[in-house]
Amino acid sequence: PESAAYAMRAYVARRFGLFKENVTQFIAVSQFVRNKLVQAGYAAEQIEVIHNAVSSDMLPDACSRSQGEYIGYAGRLSSEKGVETLLEAARQTGFPLRVAGDGPLLERLRAKVSENVVFLGRLTRSEMREFYANSRFLVVPSRLQETFCLAAAEPMMHGRAVIASRIGALPELITDRSNGLLFEPDDVNGLAMKMRLLWEDRSECDRLGANARDWAAEHCDERSFYNRLLSIYERAIAVS
Repeated sequence: PESAAYAMRAYVARRFGLFKENVTQFIAVSQFVRNKLVQAGYAAEQIEVIHNAVSSDMLPDACSRSQGEYIGYAGRLSSEKGVETLLEAARQTGFPLRVAGDGPLLERLRAKVSENVVFLGRLTRSEMREFYANSRFLVVPSRLQETFCLAAAEPMMHGRAVIASRIGALPELITDRSNGLLFEPDDVNGLAMKMRLLWEDRSECDRLGANARDWAAEHCDERSFYNRLLSIYERAIAVS
């Protein structure tokens, strides 16, 4: 019933243009989302982009990037997240992979996974910091159009390079070979190749991790997010 009511509200609002006529300012979490809204008929000048904020507390030693003991994945274990693509790439490479998170595919994946993969389940906030600190780099193999993706931004803030699918907002966070690597969604061989590159080239892993940290500090800093959000509120109030 709750879902039905929400769907009906959204339908009525769209049908009668209530969002377009009564909202002063929209906030999108990425340029990708902003473009989608413009395509749907919303006024571009009403849409401001503010990336989600990421906590920067208790960062690991930046020098430990390429000394990480494993490749990491953090997120929901479901089909749209592309976890099966990552597990097949891990089987091909034989590199150690640690998977943090749970979801509907957990038991099925556990039953057929190779020996180099360990499932850690859902981790606490402090455990996630340790997870990032001990990783060499992270993989985000999404198959759906991510609107932002904290699973990429968080390790970047921790100075970890990310290999991600070239889909949705992910290329907005990650510039290939500048602060991470990109591969085509569902491309097991392409992902395995990128994983080998970062695992075997420690200097490249360090370089991309340092650049990832710089990008996250510039675009996802909590203080910057706070200031930009208040600025948008003030402008909206002035217009009203």
